[in-house]
Amino acid sequence: MQYDIYQFASAGTPLGRAIMGRLFMTVFAVLCLTGCATGTQQGEAQMSETKTYMIITARLHDREAFLAGYAKANTPLVAKYGGRYVMMGPGAELLEGDWGDGTSVVISEWENRDAVKAYWNSDEYAEVRKLREGIADVQVLVIDAPKFAMD
Repeated sequence: MQYDIYQFASAGTPLGRAIMGRLFMTVFAVLCLTGCATGTQQGEAQMSETKTYMIITARLHDREAFLAGYAKANTPLVAKYGGRYVMMGPGAELLEGDWGDGTSVVISEWENRDAVKAYWNSDEYAEVRKLREGIADVQVLVIDAPKFAMD
């Protein structure tokens, strides 16, 4: 079964929140996603290799336009450049900081930063990115982190 990765995107949140709260939230999300385990007992995560993750937090102002335009055009483009969605969800709950409550978070996994940058800097994505102008506020981060596998 195939899902539209943005189908769960939530509506907007209050404006004027600080970027540092976003940064903390998104880095924390990828650390939780990858496991960040310290032990290797049965059922715990073990480091297997390094991957690159693109972490996106989004506040949508027009969900329908976002889904019909940007999401529809971007989803196959991510796959074309080797990205794979590993986590997506709406309605982030802010526990600390001052930005992010109610936002959507999307994390994709890539082989390396070169693959992310090939996608990000492509002429194709430059055209797709225009489809979200004025309808979404986003923060996009790239981080290298160990890929963890469950026993």
